[in-house]
Amino acid sequence: MRVLVMGAGAIGSLYGGMLQAAGHDVTFVARGAHLAALRERGLEARGHSLSGRLHPVAAVATPAEAASPADLVLFTVKAYDTGPAAEALLPALRPRSVVVTLQNGIESAERVGAIVGADRVLIGTATVTATVTAPGVVAQTGEHCGIALAEPSGGATARLETVAAALRDAGIAVTVGAEPGPVLWQKFVWLAPTATVASACGSAVGPILATPEGAALYRAAIA
Repeated sequence: MRVLVMGAGAIGSLYGGMLQAAGHDVTFVARGAHLAALRERGLEARGHSLSGRLHPVAAVATPAEAASPADLVLFTVKAYDTGPAAEALLPALRPRSVVVTLQNGIESAERVGAIVGADRVLIGTATVTATVTAPGVVAQTGEHCGIALAEPSGGATARLETVAAALRDAGIAVTVGAEPGPVLWQKFVWLAPTATVASACGSAVGPILATPEGAALYRAAIA
């Protein structure tokens, strides 16, 4: 499968690296020092799901530079880059390309679909912790590495099963939801309060929950 990672930061690099290690033809869209390192030294992964160096890797600054259109796109840019990134993606798509949105929040599929075509989009959420620790180097924290998928209209389709099978073959724990709502909200209802409280308090969540006041604040944010 020809895979394009649109936004090769930590999560995109890890998932893309796992797919390349499984034999798929992967192109990473990156920028800055990370792009230069991928081109020069390949991708170094440190973690439970992928460990070692992949070299060479195909790394480009824009999707239009990819050698061929993608069968599967992992859309992993930050939410504030969604519009421009989706527009830039158009030259790299074929009529039956599938774009899996793996961003935080609940509006990504609608925003991306409005630009690339709603019929191309699959809803996804990423459940993995990873960081780019240096240009060209991605480190995974913990062991879990998963993706939840769903069709925007709900139900099971051949393309949903094809994408799920490719991701599972790469070692990613995939769950397929019958409806898109739970796939999006099960992550968002945890992530939004966690990020908000941690940012407001200037602390990791653990110490916040260790105090009665912090635990009450966290429960209120979830509610």
